[in-house]
Amino acid sequence: MGVTQIASCGNVPMIGLYQCLITKERAGPLEHPCDFSLNMPTPSSGCSKNLNSMGIISAKDVFHAAEKAVRLN
Repeated sequence: MGVTQIASCGNVPMIGLYQCLITKERAGPLEHPCDFSLNMPTPSSGCSKNLNSMGIISAKDVFHAAEKAVRLN
């Protein structure tokens, strides 16, 4: 069980960043109304276990998700 699954027990906003091998649909909370998690875009070269590219998720996307989460409170 991961942090977002534990956080989903409460009705609190959450943002998780998921790598392309383990997406939020696969490992994140299911149908949680306060989940603003983001999947890493899959690079054109495809996904691999050696891929260290969470930096592909832009700061703009993270800030946008955070703005949505903050508006809930």
